Order: sequence, then structure tokens, then C-alpha cells
Amino acid sequence: MTDETMSFMQSRNDHIDYEIVLDDMLKCFIRNWWKIFILISVVSSIAYGGARLLYRPVYTAQSTFIVNSVSSTGHDRNQYNSAVTSQLGNVFPYLLSGDLMNKLVAEDLGTDSVSGRISAEVLKGTSLITLKAEADRAQLAYDILQSVIRNYPEVSSYVIGDVELKLMDESGVPQSPSNPLRARLYAGIGALLALGLVLIWLFLYAITRMTVRSEKDLKVLFNVPALGSLPSVQMKKRSGKKTYRIAVDEKNIPYFFIESFRSIRNRLEKELSQQGLKTILVTSALPSEGKSTVATNLALSLAHKDRRVILADLDLRNPSAAGKLGLEEVSEGISEVLSGKVPLKEALVPYKKNPKLRILPGHGSISSPAELLNTDAFRAMLEEMKGMADYVILDTPPSAVVSDASIIAKNTDACVYVVRQDFAKLASLQEGMEMMAGTGTRVVGTVLNGIESSVFSGGYGYGYYQYGRYGRYGYYGRYGYNKKNGYYGSYEGYGEKNSSDEGKRGK
Repeated sequence: MTDETMSFMQSRNDHIDYEIVLDDMLKCFIRNWWKIFILISVVSSIAYGGARLLYRPVYTAQSTFIVNSVSSTGHDRNQYNSAVTSQLGNVFPYLLSGDLMNKLVAEDLGTDSVSGRISAEVLKGTSLITLKAEADRAQLAYDILQSVIRNYPEVSSYVIGDVELKLMDESGVPQSPSNPLRARLYAGIGALLALGLVLIWLFLYAITRMTVRSEKDLKVLFNVPALGSLPSVQMKKRSGKKTYRIAVDEKNIPYFFIESFRSIRNRLEKELSQQGLKTILVTSALPSEGKSTVATNLALSLAHKDRRVILADLDLRNPSAAGKLGLEEVSEGISEVLSGKVPLKEALVPYKKNPKLRILPGHGSISSPAELLNTDAFRAMLEEMKGMADYVILDTPPSAVVSDASIIAKNTDACVYVVRQDFAKLASLQEGMEMMAGTGTRVVGTVLNGIESSVFSGGYGYGYYQYGRYGRYGYYGRYGYNKKNGYYGSYEGYGEKNSSDEGKRGK
């Protein structure tokens, strides 16, 4: 574990924001509600089925008697009867479970043994005694009780003498079990237990997530300036359009999104001007963190400030800058420039909405771009672009996925590192940053992308628009997620577009 990771974890442990934890729990619950619903339903169904499967009905027949002594007379008769009843209540359970009583009842019922339970209860301070017989069938319970009543004199006479049981109340043949089936109750208990386990899992998930959630996390983790944060935005797809653009010069882009980029642009330009830096590489650790959209909008924002800007799409495996700027499909790009087929000036495409911005688009998909990037021709192209513009923005592949970004970074002045909120794990973020740091380029700042509103607040109050989902824009290709090892590394299938993904995922 690196010092940065330990510092990051210590920072989290020193101050646990329980509102963030609860917010993460709710968001995770919302994302996985159908899985949680299935889990609770399954556990509840198992509890319900188990209760029904294991249920054995018990029927109870009972009778209440007054105990009278046959031989007792005089004023102390009631006191004597109470004493006899108490004695009978103490010894009766033993008499009922004894071999003699069971034998008599079994013979009376015509069976080998008594398949039921017999008990006696005495109402304290009285001469009342209640006999109970329990069995799995109502008639059997009643028959056992009647047999006990008929045979008790023969058993009790050896212990307490002659007594008479005068019937006071009788239940008759039980109409329903004394232990009703409570399958629904057990189903509810099962559902509550499952929900409790889910809540425990959600809590552990929330407090152990090693992802970046705020600019403070970025500063602790990387110790570099934070240029700013970009909110999530939710765009309505226009009718007749397959994709939509998230760009600061689009009419339907929320004002707060444009302002966020202005703030990032101003901070970045301050850093660049102070140090005389012109070529800026924009990358991220993993795909789908929004680096291409950040690069595109940085170029647009600088051009809006009357700066001469060149945006070069150096993601040669999966170029996307042209599409994000709404350019028509081009036939010439970086590969043609590097191969000497086309001069750089001819390959640059002016942006129709702002002539201060020119784009050097990618063309097609190159399986092994390192051979083109690690050449004198590439370095010469970068120097030529520096002489043609105030700033050169370079959109590159994710740095923790392939080595393309690190090759490019060796020949650039600065790097902007894009991190999507609560997305990439610390290990991937650090790996990508270490790749950049190892090239010698200066990491001038980080951009925290895709900030989502809290479940509690529902939005950040920017008029009609509210923060929604951001980062699913354009097509980012397939960087090959390795399911076995759990990381991005293979480029198998990268660059093969899927029409169903158009306009949904972003780099």
C-alpha cells in the first residue's frame, strides 16, 4: 500500500461524512433495487415454504374439574380438597406419563402406545384442576383426554386415595389447532432479516469504497492542484438525432456546465501562462471517465477567449474528437500526417463556429499506434503545432489501460488528469497517475468529472436544470475488461462500434 493510499484512508477515517455514506447507500440501493427485491423475495419465500413444510398441527382437548375427597367430611372439607388438589397437581404429571397410565390409555384406545401428550395444571389456592391432551389429530386428542378421565381412579388411588373429579368445563373435540400456522409471520421475519443483511452490506460497501468523491480526495491522493469539478447533466435527445453533443457552444447546454468549464479554463490558463506551457495532454485512468469531453470543451473554452487552439485527437485506436465537435467524417487525419502523405496544415480542420479552433482528427482505427507515436515525425508534428497555436490540446487514451498516453506525455509540456466521481478504484487512479509522473511531464491539475447531486438534495438549484447522469456520451470503444483479473488491459475488440452504444457512452 502506497503512502498516498494510506494518507487517503487516514483522511477518510479521521472524518467520516455519514451524509455521504448514507447517500452512497441510497444510490447503491437505487442502482440495485431489483436485485435486492429478488433477494428479499427469495429469502421471504424460503421462510414461508419452510414454515409450511415443517408445520405440524397440534390439537388440544381440555377439561376442568373440581377435586372432591370421597372420605372427607366436616368444616375442613374445602381445605382438604384444596390440599388434595395441590398434591394431585404435583404428582399427576408423573402419573400421566407413567407406564401404568400409558398402558391403560393405550388399551382403552386399542393402540400399542399413546401418540400424544397429557398434562395437568392446578389453579393455585383452589380445588380446580385442568387436564389437557395434545395430539396431531383433533379426535385423537379428545379420545386421549376421555380415556385419562376414565382411568385416573385406578392410577391415583395408590397415591392419594379416593378422589372424585367433578366436571366443570369441557372443550369437546378441538375445532382448530392450538398452534396456528404462521407462515406469513415467518415470511415477514425472513424479509426483515434479508433487509437487515442488505443494509449491513450497503453500509460496509459505502464506508469501504476506495473511490474519489470530492476535490479534497484528489488533493490528498495526488497532491496536485484541483482545477475544478464538472457537474452531471441530463440531456434530452433531440428528435431525429442519433446522438447529442455535450459542448459549451451548444444552445441546450445548462449554464452551470458552461460556467464550470470557464472556471477550469481560467485556472488552467493561469498555470500554463506562469510556466510557459503550451501542449496539454488530457487523459484519465480508465475509459468512460469523460476525458474526451473535457479535452473538447477545454479547447472550445480557450478558443472562446480568443486563443488560437489546436485540438489533436491522439486516441488513434478509437478517435472521437471529430464526432464530439459535430464534424463530418474526414478522410485524412493524424496517421496520414505522420506517414508523410498529407502536410499538417492540410489535415487541420477549422471549426465552423469558431475559426480560432482547429482540429487534427483521427482517421480510422490503428491497432498499434505506438509505432507512429514513438517517432521523430510525431515529435516534429508536435513542435509544428506549437508554432501554429497558443495552446495544443491532446486527447489521449486512458493512461492506466495502454502505454499510448505515456509515450505522448514524454513530448508534451503538461497533463490534465480527469477523474470521474465514484468510478475508478484507487489502484487504477494511482497507476494512471504514476504512468504520467514517470514521463517527466508536469501534471498541472485534476478535473473531477460527473459530480452527481445528493439523494437528499435532489439537485443543486441551477434553475430548470438539475444534476443528472453525465459521462454517457458518444462512443468510447471497448478497452477489453478482463473479467478474470478484474482490470482493463486487453484491447480485444477495441474500436468496433456498436450502433446501440451511440450517444450513450463517453470516453
